[in-house]
Amino acid sequence: MSTTAHEAVYASVAKPWLKYYDASYIGQPLPDCTTYEYLYQQNKQHLSEPALEYFGRKITYADLFVNIKKTAAAFRAIGLKKGDIATVVSVMTPEIIYAFYAADLIGATLNLVDPRYSVEGIHDYITEVDSHLLICLNVTYDRCVQAAKRTHVERILVVSPADSLSLPMAMGYKLKNPDKNHYSSNVIRWKDFIAAGQGQSTAADPVDPMDHACVVVHTGGTTGSPKGVMLTDRNFNAIAKQFKTYESLCHRGQTLMNIMPPFIAYGFACGIHLPLTLGIKVTIIPNLDAAKLGSLVLKYKPQLMFGVPTHYQQLATDIRLRKKDLSFIRMYAAGGDAISVGAEENVNEFLAAHNVEFPMAKGYGMTEVSSAATVAAGNVTKPGSVGIPMLNTVVSIFEPGTETELPIGERGEICICTPTVMKGYYNKPEETDM
Repeated sequence: MSTTAHEAVYASVAKPWLKYYDASYIGQPLPDCTTYEYLYQQNKQHLSEPALEYFGRKITYADLFVNIKKTAAAFRAIGLKKGDIATVVSVMTPEIIYAFYAADLIGATLNLVDPRYSVEGIHDYITEVDSHLLICLNVTYDRCVQAAKRTHVERILVVSPADSLSLPMAMGYKLKNPDKNHYSSNVIRWKDFIAAGQGQSTAADPVDPMDHACVVVHTGGTTGSPKGVMLTDRNFNAIAKQFKTYESLCHRGQTLMNIMPPFIAYGFACGIHLPLTLGIKVTIIPNLDAAKLGSLVLKYKPQLMFGVPTHYQQLATDIRLRKKDLSFIRMYAAGGDAISVGAEENVNEFLAAHNVEFPMAKGYGMTEVSSAATVAAGNVTKPGSVGIPMLNTVVSIFEPGTETELPIGERGEICICTPTVMKGYYNKPEETDM
């Protein structure tokens, strides 16, 4: 009896995951434009539809574009220009979203920093990118003004969580949370900042979307010291475009509840740019109290959400959700951390018991690939799996330390080839080339 050896099959050639995608999506070109241009192209025929919701206040796409243009004009008035990097120390608010697209429109970049950082940490990140403009939430001002010392920061733009609230809610917020900061002379408040932009140009400054970094976000330093990751317009647009293949799960007219912060790629690429370009309203939760997550789900009934595994484990044990119909849920996705098979099964049992059609979605990625490289969603999933590569992404296994690809099924080093891969680490060419 003779035996025939199985021929080696390589992921980069075979791409077996493509069988799970609708053939109409395969081969479609990725957007060749800035993030602002892609947002506008996708929604210019839907201006009356809601884009954002912030504590009950709804902001349409028409409002969104007007506010982005006003912010771009104000940036120009304050001296921010093409090639500059402004540092942002804040949670997610509408103003931070306007600032992201406005900076992109004029060819500038936002350096996104965790507002929980110490004075020294904020100072280091300001210095690293040589920011002349610092944008901060008013509750972080004391640390930020100290951090800005001995840097080139010339102006500090202060944002309040009340800036986009309705008038009654803004008054209530300010009564409960009076601003006791003693601001220096180089500080400008958001509304004064916007007013000062009148008469300035709102025209887009042309940039190369494959080269222009729309953000610098920072790694956690799990494989060395923390590094600034430069993510381009093409990176952000590629994440959004690849998710169009999941239109049965996420599509125009739905609501996504954004509970992730702006200073991680997952929060901005998946939680803001992705849904907005798909016509999905983003309900902003600026500073999540995890104990209230179940109540927020019941209040806003979002069909979509991106979170970390602990968010869904919390939902599964929330007594306020017992006997509640959660059939409105289409895709609640977990990333950013590992989850055991047992914990995953507990979450999925909870979802099924509450009339949710699909199990928890999952993914695998990292900051360097703009958050996600693989996705397990809808029926294309199984316990313990992080799913299949996204449509324009190749994930393969290589012999460690070499350029030798191994056949499917072999153990080795995971290598990712994707249009979402970063431009590089800021000012660290040697680490970029490693």
